[in-house]
Amino acid sequence: MRTPDLFSKAQEALQRQQPAVAEAALRQWLRSAPDDADALRLLAVALHQQGRHTESAALLRQVLQLLPTFALAHMNLGSVQRALGQTNQAIASFQEACRLEPGRAAAWFNLAKALKNQGLTEQATEAIEQAVARDPMHAGAHVVRGDLAKANGNIDLATQSFRAAIAHQPSIGAAWWGLANLKTVHLDERDIAQMHVALAHLAEHRIEDRVQIELALARALEHVGHYEAAMQALHRGNRLQRSRLAWDRADFSATVDQIIASSGKAHSAHSLGKECLFIVSLPRSGSTLVEQILAAHSCVSGASELPDFPRLVQQSSREQGMPYPAWVPALSATEWRSMGQRYLQSTARWRQQQPISTDKLPDNFLYVGAILRALPDARVVFCDRDPRDVMLSCYQQYFAKGQAFSYDLEDIRAYWLDYQRLVAHWLEVHPEQCLRIQYETLVRSPDEEIPRLLSHCRLAFEPACLEPQNAQRSVRTASAAQVREPMDHRGIGRWQPYAEWLPGLP
Repeated sequence: MRTPDLFSKAQEALQRQQPAVAEAALRQWLRSAPDDADALRLLAVALHQQGRHTESAALLRQVLQLLPTFALAHMNLGSVQRALGQTNQAIASFQEACRLEPGRAAAWFNLAKALKNQGLTEQATEAIEQAVARDPMHAGAHVVRGDLAKANGNIDLATQSFRAAIAHQPSIGAAWWGLANLKTVHLDERDIAQMHVALAHLAEHRIEDRVQIELALARALEHVGHYEAAMQALHRGNRLQRSRLAWDRADFSATVDQIIASSGKAHSAHSLGKECLFIVSLPRSGSTLVEQILAAHSCVSGASELPDFPRLVQQSSREQGMPYPAWVPALSATEWRSMGQRYLQSTARWRQQQPISTDKLPDNFLYVGAILRALPDARVVFCDRDPRDVMLSCYQQYFAKGQAFSYDLEDIRAYWLDYQRLVAHWLEVHPEQCLRIQYETLVRSPDEEIPRLLSHCRLAFEPACLEPQNAQRSVRTASAAQVREPMDHRGIGRWQPYAEWLPGLP
């Protein structure tokens, strides 16, 4: 018989995000009951929460050997597989959990998240509707439903879904941030009061909720013109998030030095990549608008931010036994061609309807030299924006993952300077394949800039590109709601009320 106190201690520790405490309690119990599937599953969860994903996956497979129809174990395995980057396997595990226990909302919820992250918006929407139908009180499911509705351009449903999540769980940070991040929906004084109450009652361990609510509060305070209070909320949220992330300005600057030193011009012996358009930029610099313009073209599929090329870089680093960019000069023409072919294969689903696809992952600016060796016929578009607007917008944004530099203003400044150095290098080394687009010029003179953009991308002019808000596609970035509206100047000069708090730039 299980010791109730010991097992309860483990469960409570996991709820408090104290996985090491849970692990100790569970290992103590398993000494006397080594085949207890429930305890083994919870131990796997504790390992997963500590980032020990490989151990967790092995343990869950052990559980499933004991109980192949254990739906919760399949669901937990899917979460671990996602953390390991095994996305297709994760989706299969979540689907199996749904098949075994179709009434379990959490299984549908996790399946929807995995499908959403793969850009399979239609399937994800079907899954999240199943989750909400089975548990209308599942606040997280309402958040994902809101995110998907936003991606599909249904802002009313997105707003309704985020509000529903808040009604069920007033301190759920993801819902407050989702609502604020619609940007086309303004929060009011009642929302501000409700967020203050939520912050006052948040448990200490719920750091992510606190960060998201502080950043949403800042957005709401800006909407009502309280800029100093908004900046104070930004400082609180960003300081808290920055304390959780590893980021070193000097290390990043040294990496940029290495990339420049190792990435001179190279003549490729192959001609892959004509079907690929890479849009690179700092976050919040207009890349979503540029992609939306291109996706309005009849030949282009907008694929949004794809992780494929960074994964190929990581794979090459493992194969070569050295970090990027040290191996760049040593790779043979055959190896570069293989990398290009693998990228084309992994992204082929985005070109099933149109012959050309975009990839707007911001961090790809680090890999432009490698991209153009692997895919020499590709085209690259750099998106620039007034750095003060970029700095403020990054500081106001909660990023689901990555962008660790964005939670400190001096870090953002340093990152921008290194970005400018590297872009200047790519433009010098690859002038034919690269084009620079300035956001402010684009929105002020679209009749001139859009034909220039299309020409660089070897696309015939189409009038639809002048009305990108009408492009029918899923948009999975922070600007999803904004690009559904006609281009305007509202994003220009947003930094001005915050000028006294922003660091200077060269």
